[in-house]
Amino acid sequence: LEPFFLECREHLERVAYSVVRLNSVGIAEELYLRLIEEEESFESVAHRYSTGEEKHSGGRMPLIPVNQPHPHIQAALKRLSPGEIHPPIQVGEWVVLIRLDHRKPAELNETTSQQLRNELFNQEINKAIDQIEGVLIAQENVIGAGEKEDQASLSAQEL
Repeated sequence: LEPFFLECREHLERVAYSVVRLNSVGIAEELYLRLIEEEESFESVAHRYSTGEEKHSGGRMPLIPVNQPHPHIQAALKRLSPGEIHPPIQVGEWVVLIRLDHRKPAELNETTSQQLRNELFNQEINKAIDQIEGVLIAQENVIGAGEKEDQASLSAQEL
């Protein structure tokens, strides 16, 4: 279990972050400068400018697995230290500002152990299913080839 944990550790990490969604790159860049110069708090910027539901929570997102957000946001979060704000990022139709609030490294505790055991079990089940499907397809091909030979011999006898 431990080698599998070490292999998956990065994906098991959890993060809490704050986000502001905007429609304009220009406004995002201006707000980013205000934030890094500490002219405004992230919470007040989120309340006043964010166009998403996060404006009601001051931009705060709950503690979630690091691989859950959009890939561009994941990449930004991996580079940030707690409290650090990332320059504006284009994510689909939105321009987002992100601040990493908290990073919780993965721990090999009972909950994580059970989750990893379940993943390993599911991998083994999927391998077994793939093997069974391969055997069934091979048998269908053999049966199908035998039926074609029977039909060919019947046709020759009928002539």
